[in-house]
Amino acid sequence: MPYYPDLRNAILESKAYQNPQKKLNEIAGRLLALRKSLREHVPPKTREDKLLLATFNIREYDSNSKKMGPRSTESLYYLAEIISAFDIVALQEVKQDLQPFKKLMRILGSDYDSFLTDVTEGTGGNGERMAFVYDRKKLQFRNIAGEIVLPSKDKTPMPQFARTPYLLSFQAGWFKFNLCTVHIYYGSDTGAEFEQRVQEIENLSMFFKKRAAKEEENFILLGDFNILNFQDRTMEALLKGGFKIPEALQKRSGSNLEKDKFYDQIVYKEGKNKIKFSGKAGVFDLFETVYRDDEKEQYYEDFVALMTQNGKPSDIPAFTKAFKEWKTYQMSDHLPLWVEFDINYSDDYLAKLIVK
Repeated sequence: MPYYPDLRNAILESKAYQNPQKKLNEIAGRLLALRKSLREHVPPKTREDKLLLATFNIREYDSNSKKMGPRSTESLYYLAEIISAFDIVALQEVKQDLQPFKKLMRILGSDYDSFLTDVTEGTGGNGERMAFVYDRKKLQFRNIAGEIVLPSKDKTPMPQFARTPYLLSFQAGWFKFNLCTVHIYYGSDTGAEFEQRVQEIENLSMFFKKRAAKEEENFILLGDFNILNFQDRTMEALLKGGFKIPEALQKRSGSNLEKDKFYDQIVYKEGKNKIKFSGKAGVFDLFETVYRDDEKEQYYEDFVALMTQNGKPSDIPAFTKAFKEWKTYQMSDHLPLWVEFDINYSDDYLAKLIVK
């Protein structure tokens, strides 16, 4: 669970609030509500039987956006609370400056570890890193890690990904798996940019089709694929390599704020050992409890303090207009997508030992 003791001093010693204790009361109350909401919508973590896996694009973490300012201490605790509800989370859009990420890891506490890629340069790369944050009491790193680079085809170099996918190998209980996180090129939904998006997804899917055939291991792809819907060509490209969508995720809502786009996905390809799903999965709507529109005035002081750092106007009309976008720079414009696996195969193994 997150480490809370530093929160008290951070808020009470801040000069951003006219009444720091009132602000601390609000944050503590929201954290309690967030914890309650997570308990209601996400299964509890277990030590031996289940694995909770999630993907979460945390918008430009943390770019100190010239448009919307840096993240507040408050938002870091909410993000940590959400991440801590899962055993392992793939994060997209972690930016070059790692100090905000290190703050998040300190809040998560010593049970959590992380892996990050280098920054992907260039316009398409957007200065982003891929990251995994995981509970090391639950997962064992299998000492395999690497960025995905497409091999040449007929001695012709293949175009690489705008943002390089990142693979790690883990074991949780009896369950061994290779996990690859992606952030596929976005651009327009038509024309050359859309075709590039489709091609990136298809290249990735076919790459792992060949890899899985050689290694006979479990492969899970997850992240922001920028897929519009389940009937789109982007989805066809993803499934072309034989990947499947967990049944429990086929009927879920979208993971954008309007819940009508299916950018984020978790798909799998089984190896020699079958993947066992618990049947539970979903999208967690964090904005039901934090940064709610009906509580926007309670965030005004944070808005003023953070926007002032970048010399932005902070009058109430600007705040009222900007709040919907500003909160996505505090939390995200995506919602976490998650799925639960069974990882205790003890009964199955023992049953196979019995000779009749």
